[in-house]
Amino acid sequence: MPLLIFLKQPNRAIAVKGDSLSLDEEVLRSSAKVFTIRFETIEGKNVLIARDNISHIEEISVEEIKKQKVEYEKRLKQKRQQNGQLLSPNLIFPRSKN
Repeated sequence: MPLLIFLKQPNRAIAVKGDSLSLDEEVLRSSAKVFTIRFETIEGKNVLIARDNISHIEEISVEEIKKQKVEYEKRLKQKRQQNGQLLSPNLIFPRSKN
């Protein structure tokens, strides 16, 4: 099961591969002098997250992540439409009459 890591600053969550057992092993393996923990995102990218910047961590299913992503994109699209921003401009160029 993937993990959602909620950050303090900026206020967002990052979806990473792993489960609570692998997270416990990673934290136990790193010493108290280590200030960052390396995670692999669902897309396969590596990220370093500062220990002090982690608000909390939750386990979540892949289906739930996809559902939340679709809902977020839908809310973002509605917000842009309310602000009057063009999402996909529909440009039509006239043909020359030659």
